[in-house]
Amino acid sequence: MDDSGQEHIVMFAIEDWWTSDMGSYITQTPADFNVQCIENTELIQFSYDDKEELYIKIPKLERFF
Repeated sequence: MDDSGQEHIVMFAIEDWWTSDMGSYITQTPADFNVQCIENTELIQFSYDDKEELYIKIPKLERFF
């Protein structure tokens, strides 16, 4: 949503895909984007610290992201 309140769709995530405001997640700053689901969805949420721990335990996972 822009400063005038106009909504803009900037991305669609296909089935079995990930979506997020990754820039915000990486920089640990407030998100610029909202995620809205238009059908039933499985949601996985993990903290930045948990993600960093996964990278240590499973180094190839970092390459995935």
